[in-house]
Amino acid sequence: MPQVVTRSGLVLVASVAFVVAAVAQQPIPQPAPPPVVQPATVPAVQHTAPPVVAAEQVASAELTGLLGHVVLGAKDAELGRIVDLLVDGQGRVRAVVVDIGGFMGVGSRKVAVAWGALRFAAKDKGPEISIAIPSDRIKSWADYIADRPVAILGVPDSGQ
Repeated sequence: MPQVVTRSGLVLVASVAFVVAAVAQQPIPQPAPPPVVQPATVPAVQHTAPPVVAAEQVASAELTGLLGHVVLGAKDAELGRIVDLLVDGQGRVRAVVVDIGGFMGVGSRKVAVAWGALRFAAKDKGPEISIAIPSDRIKSWADYIADRPVAILGVPDSGQ
């Protein structure tokens, strides 16, 4: 028997073909790619060259340490030895502490003498350090005691 194609059948076939063609033209949805994790950004470290610091080389014969150095008084008599340097808040040496008197550490005292009151003279074995203040004035001066107010002898313009 011949088959009769009716109009409604033809419309049905055309509709199905149209839907199939429309679906074929649409892209197939892909699953979403995993999120890309960016590495944490670290602030760039700027490498700067260290600052240039001035320096000099000095022969050891031109320098000497002062701690333990003998201090001479009137008539080049040994007055005592430097046992400390006292500096102010800006790093300027203001005074030296001289250990005077006594015998083998017994009966000795410490006094603060102004840096400006010291006299330096070049000698063969290093500088000779002397004080132009009379020794009796130095010996009668107030004791230096750490962490207490300091009486400095020989401050400029003080008349010693």
